[in-house]
Amino acid sequence: MENEKINTSSNSKRDAWEDVVDYGKEHPIEENKNNLVETTDSSVLAQKKQEEIEQTAKKVKELYRKGKYDRMVRSAVDEIKTDLRDDNVAVYRRKQIKSQPGAFRKAIRLVGDKLNLSTRKSRERRRGEAIYIALTEYEEEKKQKKAIEEQERSESLKRAAEREKRLSEWRAKDEAERLQRDEEAANKAFSEAMDNYYYSTYKGRFERQRAQELFERELNSRLLKTEDLDAEAYSGNPMVERSLVSFEDTEIPVYSLKGIPFSILSTTIDFKADKTQGAETAREVMKDPSVWMMPREEVKKDDNFGAVNNMKSKGDTISCSYYTSSEGNIDNYIPGELVYGFENVGADSVIEAYNGDGMTGNMIGQSETRLSDAGALQRLTEVTVPGHHNEVVLRRYDENGNPKLPNYIVVRNGKISDVSIRHAKYFNIPIVNIDRSAYRETE
Repeated sequence: MENEKINTSSNSKRDAWEDVVDYGKEHPIEENKNNLVETTDSSVLAQKKQEEIEQTAKKVKELYRKGKYDRMVRSAVDEIKTDLRDDNVAVYRRKQIKSQPGAFRKAIRLVGDKLNLSTRKSRERRRGEAIYIALTEYEEEKKQKKAIEEQERSESLKRAAEREKRLSEWRAKDEAERLQRDEEAANKAFSEAMDNYYYSTYKGRFERQRAQELFERELNSRLLKTEDLDAEAYSGNPMVERSLVSFEDTEIPVYSLKGIPFSILSTTIDFKADKTQGAETAREVMKDPSVWMMPREEVKKDDNFGAVNNMKSKGDTISCSYYTSSEGNIDNYIPGELVYGFENVGADSVIEAYNGDGMTGNMIGQSETRLSDAGALQRLTEVTVPGHHNEVVLRRYDENGNPKLPNYIVVRNGKISDVSIRHAKYFNIPIVNIDRSAYRETE
């Protein structure tokens, strides 16, 4: 507005002059009652007229620079828009004036307002012009709002379609994985059946039984025994510290290993607590140790006995880890909140030994031993990568169907959980705490 030039075209001047004429009609000049004509020097009158023209032009320029006219129009338009509704648009449309004033007419109106000379007709015309602007903006805003709503609706439909697509893909992937797991389980069961047939038919039962006997004898000679820890503690060996922890009405012995050599065979009860197969069974044992004590004949009555990929599945197999303090695999076990330790294995109880995860099924405990190498125990102690664990597979039940019981609870760095204490009390066994910092890292 500041740089807008005043339109001096004949049309603009004519529009402006109409306002002046309108004012003259509403405010006629009264003749001098005495019909006196004041005579003035023509040169003085001309100079005065020139000064008035220059002063008026200066005021008009200043008013344009400040944008006063546009602010007045904006105020009128905003006032009209506050009252506009779909049910009264037709009324306002009859009052609108589509033609808009030029710059010169705006200037004349500003001068008239300044001198309080605006007429009723001029005010009505200006309101009609403001109504036109208000209606134009009102319709445009409706179009924009409708366009935004359409865009939002389109985006919402698009997002819903994308969600449905992702859900469909997820379902398809889940179904494919389930079919793959079922196929793998079936193939594994078939492979195990074929292995059993192969070993029982071609390798010779006597050879495997001999390897099993030698393996079990060597393993039992190495395993940590609590009676030996008791003797070392009472003899004052600084590498074994014996203490008691109180739980309810019981004092539970705790043997802390602080450098004494050891070999441990253990199984982690909560290893499957968050997995597919046997997860609920693992959680049941965590809550109630008597579940571990159930004889084989009672467990066989459960429909989930021998089930594959079942949260409640139960079996006749124990998967253990074998690790030592001096042969480089001290950390090659599966950590957990509840770890059972065994200080011996019974005759004909070891089925197989793997220097890694054997991926064994939960019913392999009913198979004949697969050991063919009596020196397999030494392979389990070979240096392995961190997080690696081996697997020694034991029968869950003896020949009379009684479950194998733990001889102690294994913890590390003094982290004895409530569930460990409860199980130690239930089985009336001690806790063996491995102070990891006391054992040198093996390169």
